[in-house]
Formats: sequence, C-alpha cells, structure tokens
Amino acid sequence: MKTMCRLATCFFLLVGLIALTAANVQAGGSDPNAKAVLGVSYQWPSNMGRSSSVSPEIHLTGVPDGTVKYKCEFQDEDRPQNDHGGGTVECGADKNVVQKGALKRYRGPDPPPSENHTYTVTVKALDANGKVLATGKGSNKCCR
Repeated sequence: MKTMCRLATCFFLLVGLIALTAANVQAGGSDPNAKAVLGVSYQWPSNMGRSSSVSPEIHLTGVPDGTVKYKCEFQDEDRPQNDHGGGTVECGADKNVVQKGALKRYRGPDPPPSENHTYTVTVKALDANGKVLATGKGSNKCCR
C-alpha cells in the first residue's frame, strides 16, 4: 500500500511540474527566443467590392515594446494557391492599428459567387533590425 501511495504522490508531483514548466514556457519564461503572441482582428468594410485593392484596417493587441514595423500577409484558407498579398508597413501613431489601405501589395477576397471562404491575415511585429518580436493571426469569412 505504501508503494502505491508513493507512486501516486510521484505521479502527481510530476504532473504538477510539467504543468508549471508548460505555463512558464508559454509565457516565454525559460526560452529566450520565445516570441510574444499578437492578437489580430479585422472586419471587411461593408462597402468593399470583390477583389478590392484597399486593405482592411487591422487591429492588434499585445504589441511588444520595440516594434517599429508590421509584416502582414493575407491567405485564402480555402484556396491557398491564391495570393492575396500584404506588405510591410511602419507603425503609425497608434501601434495597435494597421490603417485601412496601408498594405500596397494587397488583393481583396474574390471567392466564386456561391462560396464563402475563410481569409487569414498573419501579422509579424518587427524591431528596427527586422527581428520578429511577435506573431499573430486573425480570420474572417467572405463573401457570398
């Protein structure tokens, strides 16, 4: 009976240690190369035409100190071969927003008329040397 209690105690201690280690790594605690996670969201403008060349406004949370640029790329998850572009832009006065129309190499959504596709934007926060400080993704459906 004592052996089983010791095994159970060791098991629970091991599980607790793994949980603490995972939480520390997730917070970037023990990995000096860990990158922060950006919160990314956007909405399609109500007056957006299909294949619009005007990129939507992108809202960000958790922007790390030292961020000077954002690299943004749009992807049609239902047709990954369709490049929807993006671009790299300087941070504006509000570091939590990539302004509407800021991405010069952008091509808006244009799924077939009867389909609704999921579009994901990946945003990387960059420092002055181009090092990635944080990455995040946001998705929306369009355009039946």
